[in-house]
Amino acid sequence: MLVVAAYEKFRQLIIKKDVAGMAATVYDKEKEVAQTYFMDEALSLERKEDHLEFCTIPGLKPIPLENYKAVFYGNGRMIALRRTDYLGKYALVSKYINEQGNVRMIHHYYVLLRTKGSKELIPIR
Repeated sequence: MLVVAAYEKFRQLIIKKDVAGMAATVYDKEKEVAQTYFMDEALSLERKEDHLEFCTIPGLKPIPLENYKAVFYGNGRMIALRRTDYLGKYALVSKYINEQGNVRMIHHYYVLLRTKGSKELIPIR
């Protein structure tokens, strides 16, 4: 399934801590968000830093893609994988132990769009 492959590809970028690969993957999505909300350059750069900051969290480990269902939006043109064990959360999840020794989870927002006339799936806001 193309959707699972796209999620797994992004998951592998997280595992490898490939900041450049993640940035390239979400660049168009983040550009659209910046334009939609009329962000100035400073706010856009701040958002970029916040978005990629999780890559440097010590001990960050994505958990396997499991316990999910496909959810369609926009007349079937958009799709996301949602967890069935954490209702309402996206299927891409990473966990780490914070400074206080607590296990923390990051649920990565990842919705894909199939553009008209294409089979390619791209991340969308």
